[in-house]
Amino acid sequence: QELIRATGDSTLEVTLYTNLLGPGRDQGLPENRNAIYLAGFWEPYLRFKPDIRFKYEYYYDVDAATNDSLIYRQNPGKTLAEIAAESADLIDADFSKYRSPEEMRKIINLQPESYRLVMRLTYKGRTEFLRTFEDPFFWPDLNNVSAVFKRLLEPEAPKIYFVNGHLERSIYKTGEREYAVHTALKGSRGALVNLGFDADTIDLESQDLPAHTTALVLADPKTPLSKVVQNKITSWIDAGGNFLAMGKPGKQDILNPVLQQLGVQLMTGQLVGPTFDETPDKVRPYITAAGSKLSPDLWWIKQSLENRKDTLRLLMPGVAALSFDKDSNAFHKQALTQTDHNRSWLKAGQLIIDSTLPAFDNLAGDRKEISFITTAMLTRQIRNKEQRIIISGDADFASNGRLGANYFMVLPIYSWMDYNRHPIHMTRTEPKDIWLNTSEAGASAISTIYVWILPVLLLLTATILLIRRKRK
Repeated sequence: QELIRATGDSTLEVTLYTNLLGPGRDQGLPENRNAIYLAGFWEPYLRFKPDIRFKYEYYYDVDAATNDSLIYRQNPGKTLAEIAAESADLIDADFSKYRSPEEMRKIINLQPESYRLVMRLTYKGRTEFLRTFEDPFFWPDLNNVSAVFKRLLEPEAPKIYFVNGHLERSIYKTGEREYAVHTALKGSRGALVNLGFDADTIDLESQDLPAHTTALVLADPKTPLSKVVQNKITSWIDAGGNFLAMGKPGKQDILNPVLQQLGVQLMTGQLVGPTFDETPDKVRPYITAAGSKLSPDLWWIKQSLENRKDTLRLLMPGVAALSFDKDSNAFHKQALTQTDHNRSWLKAGQLIIDSTLPAFDNLAGDRKEISFITTAMLTRQIRNKEQRIIISGDADFASNGRLGANYFMVLPIYSWMDYNRHPIHMTRTEPKDIWLNTSEAGASAISTIYVWILPVLLLLTATILLIRRKRK
C-alpha cells in the first residue's frame, strides 16, 4: 500500500502480452480477463489505485533456442502462421487479433522473456516486466509485485556481481551445482531478478567493479585466482565493499589467500557429521541467534532458540570448517552456522562415504573440537557505513540441487548485504485483540451464565409458555 501510494496520481500502465503458442496462454485469453486476470489478480491493487490503465496485446511466436523446432516437427510442412491459425481454431479464438512475429517485434522484443505470458508496467517513462511462473500459483506474489513497484519508483536497483573465469558456480545454468534458480533465472519466482535485484557476472581479469556494486560474490572458484583478480577483490574489501565468499573442501588454498586479510581461513580437511539417514559428508549445522539478524523475516529463529533451545538447520553436503584469527580485530566476527557440540570432526585425509562410517583417526591428523563454525558473518564500521561480509565453507547449500532445503536462509544473505532494502519484507504480525479483556474470574462467570443460567431461564420460559397455552 505504501508503494502504491507513492505513485501518486501519475498514470500506471499495465500491458499484458499473450502468446498464442506460449506458456500461460489460457490465463491471458479475453474470456479469462475479468474473472481471472482483473478480479483474480489485480483486484487487491485496484482497491488502492483504481486508475491503473490496462492494455492487451495478442501475438504468436516461438523461441527457437528453447523450443528446439519441436513445434515444426509436430506439424511437418506447415508454416508458423498456419500452426498458429490451427491453434486459434482449436480454442475458438479470432486469429485476426493475433499479431505476427514480424509485427510484434516492431513493437517490443519479448524473446528475453521466452515469449511466455508477461506483464509490462510503465510509469513515468520507466518500464519493468512483471512475470508469471510455471508453478501451481502461476501469478506473481506480493514480493514479486512489490519489487517491480519499487524498481519503477527507484530505478537504481541493487546490483550483485558474481566473479567468473575460474569455474565458479554459474548464475545462468540450471544444472544441479549451479546458481541460476536463486539468481538470474527469470522463470523462478524466488530468483534475485524477480525480487528487485540485478544479478550479473564479472571477469575481474579484464573488468573493474562498477562503483554502484551492492555486493561481490566469489562462489567456489576451482582454479587459482591471478594476482590481478586477488588485488581487485582486496581493494574492494579495503574500500568497504560487501562481500560473499563460498568454498569447498579440497579447494581451501584457492580461497584462503583472499580471506587472509579478513582474519578468517578455511581449515584443511572436510567435516564429518554422522547421522542415521545420510552419508557422513552431509553435515547439518544449526543456525545461530546471529542468523536471525540477517533479515526481519527470520525473527522466528531467535524466538525458537529462546523458547525451545532449538533452531532450523542448513544442509551442507561437503563443507570445510572456518577458523578465526584471534589477533585480527579489524572485523567483528560471529558464527552464522555451526555444528552440534561433540557430534562432528574434521577429517584430514580422504573421506570415503560409500561404505562404513569413517572412524576418527588422531594419528592421521583428524581433529575434534566442541563445535565447528561452517558459516561466519563479519562486520565493521568504515566510511560511515557498516561493511558486511559472509564466508561459508560450503557452496552447495545455495546450489540449484540443494536450494529446496536451504532457500529460507539463502535470500536473507543477499538481503543483509543490501541492508535489508530488498526484497520488500512482507512479514505479517498476528492480529492483537484490543477489545476483549477477560480475566479468569470473568471467564468463569461467563461460563456459568451460558452453561447454567441462560439454559435454566430458557427452560423456565418454555415451561411457562406451554402451561399457559394448555390452560387456554
